[in-house]
Amino acid sequence: GGTVMSEKTTLTVETVPDLFAATDAQDAERMAGYFHDDVVLISGNGDPIHGVDNHVATLTGFAAELGGLRHELHKVWSVEDGKYIVIVMTVHCTRKDGTTVSVPGVDVLEVEDGLIRLYQTYMDAAPVFA
Repeated sequence: GGTVMSEKTTLTVETVPDLFAATDAQDAERMAGYFHDDVVLISGNGDPIHGVDNHVATLTGFAAELGGLRHELHKVWSVEDGKYIVIVMTVHCTRKDGTTVSVPGVDVLEVEDGLIRLYQTYMDAAPVFA
């Protein structure tokens, strides 16, 4: 596959809001900059998704099923000097019919060399597609 070439951006508590702004804007290149090339994405109890391209495709694919996506970040913690970043959020999902469903979520990010190596996201998306 064609790799998304991007400048890499160090993930810190300070840059977390930009990562989610890029996600909300569906800016694949900016999103990819935060991820290790061998990132692993695990969504809830789903199967692991390997590699930056597949990760970005999954995130943009989820958003494409919706009319819009907005992450409202409540708390961002750095654990063990930034090796782990934990984010508590509400995800506001706008359906294609214009209705909005808001669901709570938590992301746990494992950081290696300043980039996200493991991205675990916990959000109950069932109400969004109900």
